[in-house]
Amino acid sequence: MTWRDPKSGEKRLNRGTEWFRLRDGKIAEVRAYHHGDRANPTGDLLGFAFGERGYTTLEQWRGPGAR
Repeated sequence: MTWRDPKSGEKRLNRGTEWFRLRDGKIAEVRAYHHGDRANPTGDLLGFAFGERGYTTLEQWRGPGAR
């Protein structure tokens, strides 16, 4: 998830996951878990080599429709 810090305008990338509970073929509950706080404003899992493992990094992010 990309966003901009409302105070600084700095671009951020948060990592996370959404968990869905289905009931009768419909979404009954959504739980969202995202990492990022003052100690880790980038939202990355500390010590995990996202770029080396093939995950998108903030430097690589171009957004929808970008070339």
